[in-house]
Amino acid sequence: MRDLGILALAATIAAGVAPNGARAYEDGLIGSDCSGCHGVGDQTVELQTTPGIIDPSAVVAFTVTMRAPDAAVAGVNVTVDQGMLRPVGGGGLKTVGVELTHTMPMPVRSGVAEFRGEWVAPAEIGAVRFVVSTVAGNGDGRRGAGDGGAVHVFDRVFGCESATFYRDADGDGHGAPGRTRIGCAMMAPERHVESDDDCDDLRATTYAGADELCNRRDDDCDGSVDENIEPAVHYPDADGDGYYSGAERESGETIAGCPESGRWASLGGDCAPDDPAINPGEPEVCNLVDDNCDGREDERVRPQCGVGWCRRDAWSCNAEDCEPGEPTEERCNLFDEDCDGLVDEDSCPVGEVCSDFECVAEGTPSPSPSPDAGAGPPGGGAAGGCSASSAPIPLAGAAMAWLVAVWLARRRRR
Repeated sequence: MRDLGILALAATIAAGVAPNGARAYEDGLIGSDCSGCHGVGDQTVELQTTPGIIDPSAVVAFTVTMRAPDAAVAGVNVTVDQGMLRPVGGGGLKTVGVELTHTMPMPVRSGVAEFRGEWVAPAEIGAVRFVVSTVAGNGDGRRGAGDGGAVHVFDRVFGCESATFYRDADGDGHGAPGRTRIGCAMMAPERHVESDDDCDDLRATTYAGADELCNRRDDDCDGSVDENIEPAVHYPDADGDGYYSGAERESGETIAGCPESGRWASLGGDCAPDDPAINPGEPEVCNLVDDNCDGREDERVRPQCGVGWCRRDAWSCNAEDCEPGEPTEERCNLFDEDCDGLVDEDSCPVGEVCSDFECVAEGTPSPSPSPDAGAGPPGGGAAGGCSASSAPIPLAGAAMAWLVAVWLARRRRR
């Protein structure tokens, strides 16, 4: 299996779109999740750290143990969002940029493979997330066929008492059950809170204790809908989608309270009062229609083509109406300018790697990414990879805009 270990599949941060033609190699380039090239594997992974109680600036030994009863060989990549990783003799890992990846596929004996390394904690108290991407391979030499990849996250604290926090995606101060992260007590990670009583973490007006609104939803997460609400003015809603249009508001017809009939609404903004599938609460789909009434058609849902910097949207909903951009010379900037599915390859002199927009000597420590960089595995951590010397691409939406701004700012300073 030549491509065990490292894939060039790059999951987008904003849109979650994976490029076509992703490449993977035995000895490693970048990626965010081995399952993109290798499928999802039957495996369990454990991370043991020593010492058990970690102090700031401590050198921590860690062991990644993968149990895959049907695998012949195994590969792994380890990333962290705090501190510094480094290999140890005989541990089966090497440094690639600021990450660790396997030196070669590890034989699986009696269903078990182990990799060892070290992590150096920062000088200040805090929490770290290990992102471990693994591949369980059958060793048949075929490119990914029959192999299985997976991503695992492990949290540790150093110099503090630990506490469990919950992801708060909508910013309403209430977290979603099951989306957890371990951190220092009284030091919640960004977009995480101590409570887990949000029954809809994509709607900021919905959480335990919220005001119940007349909208046929359970706003206060008590299992009931529209109970004990304050009277509200409702306007005709001909299509029964819960939103009234400007013309319906101007009709002069109103009722107070919270009617059981679906032909009245207290929320406005319906741009298609005769079509229940079009209103401000609908998701946008590719159909040449403004489904969510925001004045735009098919934003962020058109078919895409091309890889990296060449990725483009189609001008219609037909994938055949998409033309990729032209490739350019590869540079050390977290982008795939030459559009081959690889990031920053051959962008630095021999003996150097691209790290944090700079060409540095291989093995040089560099700043770790922020805890919530990227769109990674459940729990809000950054996605790891089967190996990486820089972040995966292509990026979309706000993430792309941010990276472009950073890139241009750095170019101006040079």
